[in-house]
Amino acid sequence: MKNRKGFTLIELLVVIAVIAILAAILFPVFAKAREKARQTSCASNIRQIGLAFMMYAQDWDENLPVQSIDIPGFSSTIVYWGGTNFFWYDALLPYMKSSKLFYCPSSPNQSCGVAYFNYSSNVSVIKWFTPGLSMGNITFPASTYLCMDGHSQYIAWYSTITPFDGGGGYLPGAGDAGITGGDNSADFTSGRHSGGVNIAFCDGHAKWVKSAVAVQEARMSDYGAWNPTRTSDD
Repeated sequence: MKNRKGFTLIELLVVIAVIAILAAILFPVFAKAREKARQTSCASNIRQIGLAFMMYAQDWDENLPVQSIDIPGFSSTIVYWGGTNFFWYDALLPYMKSSKLFYCPSSPNQSCGVAYFNYSSNVSVIKWFTPGLSMGNITFPASTYLCMDGHSQYIAWYSTITPFDGGGGYLPGAGDAGITGGDNSADFTSGRHSGGVNIAFCDGHAKWVKSAVAVQEARMSDYGAWNPTRTSDD
């Protein structure tokens, strides 16, 4: 009977090296594939939120909801610590299947509370005071931001405060786009979906937008896509 020859140490090391190389190549690919799936799921969420805004406006004489309003005796079923505040989340819930749509699968924060949910509204469109902004006053609805990936209930981007942070929530990826003095989390710095965010627009459609583009819009003289009443769509 012939003696069976086993693997030599060098052969084992070669096999291990090949496996390590394949793992180094494939793991990033798998990670990107998982993030792409999460981005797609988030895009579905934000699209449904945008459509819920549209349905709300149809039921309320073309007026959008407000950020929040105090209603004595009211208690939110979806916003932790909300007190008697009725938020735009509460206003949209009857038009949605579940409050889980307010959570982005790529967000580092998957629970409500101080951080609210994972999507923020454009504070120039979803205003603080009543009545809500009329759809008829939005000059370019198809290119005006309505709500997007964010942190806290709204994103304030204007004038005297640090854009995208301070007084409101931050825009994921704003740090990578050159905003300083904001939140130090990786979400703020590098963005949530491959350097960009999913955004719903004021006509109900949604798409992925690079965070740097959203920041650049706010740096335009008329605040670009953040301004619902701008006179130019350039």
